[in-house]
Amino acid sequence: MNTHLRYMPSTPLVQTKSPTYHLTTFPPNPDFVVSVDKAGLPRSRYGDMIWDFSAYTRKGNEQKFRYNFGVTRQGSAGEVNQENIALIKQVAILCLYHPGLFPGSIQGLKGYLSGLKKTGAFCTRKGILMSDLHRFPRLFDEYSNEIKPGSRARSNSLIGFLHNLEVYSEDLGFLIADKALLRHLSARVEGDREAMQTPCIPPRIWEYQVRRLDQILNDFLDHQEQIEGAFNTLIAVYRYNSKPVSAASKKRELINPFFKPGEWFTDKRIQFFGDFTRYAEVYGIADLINNYSNSNREECLTLQSFHQTLSIATKVALFFIANYSLQRRQEFGSLRTDCFQIERDHRLGDIAMVVGETTKTDPDSDARWVVPTHVEKAVRVATFIAKLRYQVADEEFKKDYPDPQSIPLAIGAAEPWSPFQAKNFQVADYSLFLNWSGSILDQQEIVIGEEDARIALSLTPTISRREWFAVGKPWRFASHQLRRTANVLMASSGDVSLSTIQWENKHRSRYMSIYYGRNHTNLRFNKNAAKELIGEVYQSLARNCSEAVLDQDRFVRPHSNHEPYSNKVINLVSEKSAEKLVRAAKNNEVSCRRTLLGLCTKLSCEFGGIESISKCAGAEGGGICPDAIFDRLQGGNLVGLKEGYISERKNLKPHQPRYKALGYEILAIDTYLDVMGRS
Repeated sequence: MNTHLRYMPSTPLVQTKSPTYHLTTFPPNPDFVVSVDKAGLPRSRYGDMIWDFSAYTRKGNEQKFRYNFGVTRQGSAGEVNQENIALIKQVAILCLYHPGLFPGSIQGLKGYLSGLKKTGAFCTRKGILMSDLHRFPRLFDEYSNEIKPGSRARSNSLIGFLHNLEVYSEDLGFLIADKALLRHLSARVEGDREAMQTPCIPPRIWEYQVRRLDQILNDFLDHQEQIEGAFNTLIAVYRYNSKPVSAASKKRELINPFFKPGEWFTDKRIQFFGDFTRYAEVYGIADLINNYSNSNREECLTLQSFHQTLSIATKVALFFIANYSLQRRQEFGSLRTDCFQIERDHRLGDIAMVVGETTKTDPDSDARWVVPTHVEKAVRVATFIAKLRYQVADEEFKKDYPDPQSIPLAIGAAEPWSPFQAKNFQVADYSLFLNWSGSILDQQEIVIGEEDARIALSLTPTISRREWFAVGKPWRFASHQLRRTANVLMASSGDVSLSTIQWENKHRSRYMSIYYGRNHTNLRFNKNAAKELIGEVYQSLARNCSEAVLDQDRFVRPHSNHEPYSNKVINLVSEKSAEKLVRAAKNNEVSCRRTLLGLCTKLSCEFGGIESISKCAGAEGGGICPDAIFDRLQGGNLVGLKEGYISERKNLKPHQPRYKALGYEILAIDTYLDVMGRS
């Protein structure tokens, strides 16, 4: 392994010249310094039973940053012997230095190690090393029961951590959970997950709501100057009208400039004769407010409708970000105005991301979510409104957020005509927001169609139990659906190259492809997103199996005398036993992976069918693979791909290997087209 890994915890106490900065041997010697005190002097060494990182945090939180390898919590399964403690320490030290394993914070690492200590206690009781656990399948059930966390999030956290240790097992020097054990653990928690699983939004409906949010953001950007002019003028008027009539009387007049005048008003008060509708028309924002506030077009607009419109714009921006960032509601609701950043990567170019705080499992004040560049538009709209409101926020709020360049996007309505104070508002669930606003989505556009229902059921079989789900009824949104749908969209193709994913998702930005890669940049991303991605990959095989069996008009078997589905798959699909089908996929008993041609039902294939289909379609001899299934919907994409191959081939010499390889790919596409023409 690379023995010059850098110390990952962010602290000014460990500089480049510190002996702690580089891990020069692995595992290190017992006297190797793993943490320092406030003066930069050694606090904990590798051989110590307690690693103390309390100098890295604020006073009062020290206990959260100490880890004791030798004591288990009261009520836990038991103690860990020295041999397994040594293995846990080996994991811990590598996590501190390895960018692919460090969870983003010391506190997050402590959570990971607590789960690992349960594994060590279990193995100690069974008289084995953790590094040998995967060699004892008969212990898998008992191990699963013992370490099963209390929530789905914690289950995903532990499985994701063990998955990462499997990925970097060569660097670690040993293996705890292999793929078989990971599948077993995931299957054991699947029952709870399936019962409570959040629906995945059908692509047509998902694309509509994203497109609609985008249109609204454009509308607000087009009216930015008019909104600012109307807002600032009103603020100036309110401030003038709030002054006393005279220093002696200390009397204040009504400050609303649209209140109808009467004899008892003084001449010192600024008034706009007419109602707010006329004012909005003068500034060119009347239609905007009419379109997005709760105002009735038959009635006059009010100041209340103005501040409602601004709040709606902020929420539209936040939910637009949520569609692409994989963030939870609390996470995108806590973003600040400086959250959008561009990182320069020498291989991938500019990478757009939002930076904020994670809110579950692994606390991290500098978590990053990769997003397409057009998310910047949403941040711009929310920032514009936040800064308008910040200028009239109360002093207490400004003390909490003294830097006007880094204030919450979800700032409360601070206008003097609003009954609310300037505080961070809690972002309501997407469904509540849509119901409250009433004018965001066209209800006819989100009515569930036959194809929408088919896709939704294949992605979330348990959705049929929900009373609102039926053809002809409108889709009922929820915030977490945005997160899960993004996970499914990105995980469905598996771990494939950036170029292939970009080709398969032509409507998506190239930067979104980074989600699929591993080790493509040295940036640290949100770990919880990766855990859910892993969970979705484990389920995608079962969904493909069900879809292939049920829709044989779309999925064509090129060998008429061969049935690529096993009887077990057919029986499980016909029984509508989605849970068993998922479990069979995780146990490697069935498989149905996506390929460029359609699907592959082979349990293990060295060719893949992702970047090359010559072997799948028999272009290199041997005939079409008996495990291949052709998808009619891939025809247009494959024709386009063939045209690209032909164009590329014109610039190559016949003796070049790439020229020959492209010829095989063209022949494979022709084979697909021939089969489609016959069927």
